[in-house]
Amino acid sequence: HELGHNYGLEHSLAEGADGALHDYADLQCAMGAATGGGADVKCYALPWMAYLGVAAPAVVTAASLPPGASRSFELGLVWAGRTEGVAVDGESFGAPVGTHFFVSLQGDAGPNAALKGMWMYTQPGVPAVVWRKAVSVHRVPAGGPGGGGSARLAVLGGGRPML
Repeated sequence: HELGHNYGLEHSLAEGADGALHDYADLQCAMGAATGGGADVKCYALPWMAYLGVAAPAVVTAASLPPGASRSFELGLVWAGRTEGVAVDGESFGAPVGTHFFVSLQGDAGPNAALKGMWMYTQPGVPAVVWRKAVSVHRVPAGGPGGGGSARLAVLGGGRPML
């Protein structure tokens, strides 16, 4: 977590059911919280991996996905390869300037084994669910993860979808 700050990364927030952003609530990411006294080493989420140049997710823009069209992607575990995950250029779809969305698959194995059985949500307004494997959606505002952090918007899996 602290190493991420040294690289210019901000915290990974989680959006609760109340619409508020909660600090230290995205427990699937090293920048979301350092839990377990540091014994729960885990990877950075896709927005940070892309920001640092460690990941190169597929990019979707409005030009590459015109109205009425569809695209499909196979998601591998985000830490399994450099090209895992999808980045959506939100600005090209009408979101505020510089906004991006990242879709990734996280799991409680390999370098993220510490997530096994972990409670994924621990903040007021963020419903609790036990972690296993899930597709995560993060929103990154203008400035990137180093300029404004990131917010996990949804987790699809872990027993039930959580928005």
